[in-house]
Amino acid sequence: MPLEVALKALLVPSGNDAAVAIAETVGGSEDAFVAAMNAKAAELGCTDTVFENPHGLDDGEFAGDQHSCAADVAKMARYAMRNETFRAIVGGGDTGIVVDRADGTRATIELESTDELMDYYDKAIGIKTGFTALAGPSFAGAASNGEKELYAIVIHSTSETQRFNDAETLFEWVYEHERDYPLANSTQTASMTVGGQTSEVPVVAEVPHADWIDKTVKATLSDPEASVRIFDLNGNVSQSLEFDEVRGDVHAGDKVGTITFKQRNATVATLDLVACEDVAAPDVFQGIGIWWDRLFRGLSGQPQTASAVTLNETPLVVDKTAVVG
Repeated sequence: MPLEVALKALLVPSGNDAAVAIAETVGGSEDAFVAAMNAKAAELGCTDTVFENPHGLDDGEFAGDQHSCAADVAKMARYAMRNETFRAIVGGGDTGIVVDRADGTRATIELESTDELMDYYDKAIGIKTGFTALAGPSFAGAASNGEKELYAIVIHSTSETQRFNDAETLFEWVYEHERDYPLANSTQTASMTVGGQTSEVPVVAEVPHADWIDKTVKATLSDPEASVRIFDLNGNVSQSLEFDEVRGDVHAGDKVGTITFKQRNATVATLDLVACEDVAAPDVFQGIGIWWDRLFRGLSGQPQTASAVTLNETPLVVDKTAVVG
């Protein structure tokens, strides 16, 4: 049979005989194929995985040091799902295959998927069940809500049915703790006109204009409606602003800085700060006056430009002051 047919026999009904056939054919021998399995696992960063056979059985004649862990299985599952053939097979449910018999005739074999989660959980997209004497009822599952793909690895569940319930619980726990977090949170607004279109936008900062002593440029986000999907249990969001040196004529829409949002020290969003108003540069006579003014300010230690002002806030995701009753 073609390799793809053998893969269906392996992955859909969990055929151990297909695992051996693939190992002998692709690897030349089971031992060579298992060595390649271990090398690939190490390449993927699996630090607690040892394969001793191609099918995973771990009792009787197959007893030994074969083992893995949920974290390593997750790495392998996520990597395997990058392969379109693998992805299609494990997400395709029941299927039929045509095989050539030794007597020269052909036979159609109906393969029933062991992944029962796909029968009732609409976010399920694969992958595979497992059961061994040491691991018990196990399952490596994948799910997608259209925005995020998740992997849940269940080992030694209490029953073959419970392993699917466990995976669904894990998936829903993550999805329920995800939320959209608006990035612009300021009570001050301004009318911004760009390309003849005027809109009311939040003013997130006031950026010093380097050619003036006392003028700033009101700024908003390059996308005032921007939000980011966050996992709320990762804690509160912080922001940091970097302002460009603004000179000359400034027009609404011009970049004047950058704002970065982080959660648990990981960057979740970075956007440009853009002017939401026009600010003209000083004319010649104003420039001369500013030059003299800065000269005297320098002698007296006074600021040479206006101070930057941050108006944007980062609402709490987790209120640590709340009293738990």
